[in-house]
Amino acid sequence: MLGVTLGERTIRGATRASIVDDRDRAGLQSTHRGFHGRILSPEGLRPGGQDGRIRPGSPNMPKQNTKSVRRPSTTAKTPRARATARQTSARPNLRAQQLETSRSGILQSALMHFARHGFEGASLRDIAADADVAHGMIRHIYGSKEEVWRAAITFLFDRLDREVNLDDEVQAGRSDRELFTTYVHRYVRYCASHPEHARIMIQQSGRKGPTLDWAVQRFIRARHKVAGPVIERLCAKGELPNVDAYSLAFSLAASCQLYFVLACEVKSLAARDVFRREQVEKHARAVVQIFLR
Repeated sequence: MLGVTLGERTIRGATRASIVDDRDRAGLQSTHRGFHGRILSPEGLRPGGQDGRIRPGSPNMPKQNTKSVRRPSTTAKTPRARATARQTSARPNLRAQQLETSRSGILQSALMHFARHGFEGASLRDIAADADVAHGMIRHIYGSKEEVWRAAITFLFDRLDREVNLDDEVQAGRSDRELFTTYVHRYVRYCASHPEHARIMIQQSGRKGPTLDWAVQRFIRARHKVAGPVIERLCAKGELPNVDAYSLAFSLAASCQLYFVLACEVKSLAARDVFRREQVEKHARAVVQIFLR
């Protein structure tokens, strides 16, 4: 007897070509695709759905190839993209460097113009031109002429503190005489290296105003308080002339500064380059000998 399954009906003794005997029933256990996307189910040649269409998630849905396919990452950067990213990240540093370069150029130009013309006579446009920056850059960095002045004076006195510092000598317990001698030599060298400091203060000291008052309160008064006790003790011992402390202090400052402030006059008179090292050291020794007894 031959027994076949067609749909859900059993036909006995059928001889059609579509009839499948028991030997081929195992072949129907696999899924077959018919015309127009119909699915022939293992139960017989039954469509996969009521309308014969493939339903996503249906048990009749043929298995997809689950083997992962590596696709190009959308986040991977090409060499050009990486180079662009590096350039972009470097831009803030480059801008900061350019700004610092502009700031330094403006400051150096301002020192020169304040030394020549004083605060009132100096022009921001001239300062910008010599610094090779736009006039608006000064406004952008400093905001006003007063702030440029304050930045310049702060720079001068910070530099003075670095180059004429006596902290190590004080901590080492040096005598007042040794401190005085060391100070004079260092200050004379400073005046020779940076004559614009004295020129600026001389220019401004001839004009009473808020810019000078600010410099005195911020920098000069404190330095006189530090040097005053040393001078007073040396005067009391007879190692310095016993005169008014302020007269002595300003006479000492002028002796150290003016030889270099008036360098052109000295050269015209004595054919001498006061900035030569041997001349600087010779002048420092002269100042010490003039004041110390």
